Amino acid sequence: MRFHVGFVAVLCITLGLSLGCRSALAPSVNRNRAPETWITAAPQDTISTRERDGRTTPGEIKTIPVRFHMYWAGSDIDGAVTGFYWAVVETLPLPPEGTSVIAPLPGPKPQDYHFTTRTDTTFNFNVSEFRPDRQHAFYIYAVDDKGKVDATPARFVFNALDRFPPLPILNVSQATGQIARVLNVPGTVTYKDTTIFLRDTLDLRHPGAPPKDTCASGSRLDFQWNALPTIAGGVATRYKYKLDEPFFTEVDSSVHSVSYNAGLGTGTARPGTKLFILRALDAAGGAREITRTFQVNWRPDTWFAGPDPSIVPVQQSVPGSANQRYLNVTNWRALDLPNTLLSCDSLNLWPSERVQRKTFWEIYRDRIYLHTEGDTVNMNSIVVISAGGSDLDSPYNVQVSSNDPVADTVVCGGGARALRPGPANGSPVGFRLQFAEALDLDYTTVSFPSQSNLYPLFDVASSFRNPVINGYQTFNLSGKVYFVVRSQDGDGATDDRFTNARAAQALADDVDSG
Repeated sequence: MRFHVGFVAVLCITLGLSLGCRSALAPSVNRNRAPETWITAAPQDTISTRERDGRTTPGEIKTIPVRFHMYWAGSDIDGAVTGFYWAVVETLPLPPEGTSVIAPLPGPKPQDYHFTTRTDTTFNFNVSEFRPDRQHAFYIYAVDDKGKVDATPARFVFNALDRFPPLPILNVSQATGQIARVLNVPGTVTYKDTTIFLRDTLDLRHPGAPPKDTCASGSRLDFQWNALPTIAGGVATRYKYKLDEPFFTEVDSSVHSVSYNAGLGTGTARPGTKLFILRALDAAGGAREITRTFQVNWRPDTWFAGPDPSIVPVQQSVPGSANQRYLNVTNWRALDLPNTLLSCDSLNLWPSERVQRKTFWEIYRDRIYLHTEGDTVNMNSIVVISAGGSDLDSPYNVQVSSNDPVADTVVCGGGARALRPGPANGSPVGFRLQFAEALDLDYTTVSFPSQSNLYPLFDVASSFRNPVINGYQTFNLSGKVYFVVRSQDGDGATDDRFTNARAAQALADDVDSG
């Protein structure tokens, strides 16, 4: 019985051993080794070994031309390299809005990589029209015959410098417009086509300096250009230009001209200080620009147009007052002094037809005094300043609205051409009066009120309505008065030879003191 039991146990152990003896699994190990990649030396020239400031850069190349021949290589210890994937990344051309620092160089994205079987090629790197250099990084990694890639791509970080962008040339830069002048025959105007060649460029050392060239309001502006390559192959591939447009207009290299005020759809140039900018860009985006700065609209001229002194006889002068002459007035509503601007001449004569005289009127009590420069007037009297002026180019947009009664009123025999808007006639449309008064109480104290509103201005709907032809001012303090009258043309430009009456006072005192 024991033997039988033991036999069964042996059988069971033997059976267990036979079931546990299976063959071992094969190891899952990829024995294909990844390839290696490196960027080989590239031909160097004077650009690639120098920085922008001229310093040499021994060792690592930091700055290269925008067109550069790159070389690379790869090896695979247990197979063969079948190709490469390369990518180029670059910084932004300008700092992000609201910042002043350009963002760091980004890393490449999967979609930035391109496959090639070559081991060299010439790259055209991009710069910017805003600056000639831009930071780049070149990445490349090899792939072997079994599809395995180099997990550590070779990298080259550098600045691409465009030292030779094309040079823009303005072959034509001119303005053609009409200049109006009044002849000796009243109401007769001549118009002459005048071409002004625009040669003044923007001086960055004096950005606030006024331009030297001025053209007539409404002039046709013509610009024609080309660009000269400054290195072999560095031709202009496109142009950008801008005058009054909010943004640059970009055109291809076949476009070489633009005109403004030349008809429908060609753009307009409003009066004011202008800056025309032309940029020539090459394939890398590098640019050079050329400028023309000029003034559209001649500013008007102004003069005092007081009465002829012979109107009031010398016999009617105030005793001991240096011949201050006067007329007695019994009815102010019937006052009419022919050949002065206190008559229908104020409505019938354009400002350019008024004779230049430094005289003026004073109204005090029942008298009207005729004065010349330097005379003394009564305190609390009304001083009447008459003015004339000329303007070469602006339309005669005198401020007379159709809603104002004077627009349809028959006055002065129905003429009143000084109040009739029309084309340019050589005259400004109105005036602004200002004065400075050095008070007798303390000569260093100067009263300096703001200038008057524009006159004449006939518009019953306007809070600035000023239906007068002359300037009127009352003085209730004793002192020396300095008057400044500025004419304004139909385009809104004013005679700016004096910035204000205080400046005129200083100049007059300098002249008086020699």
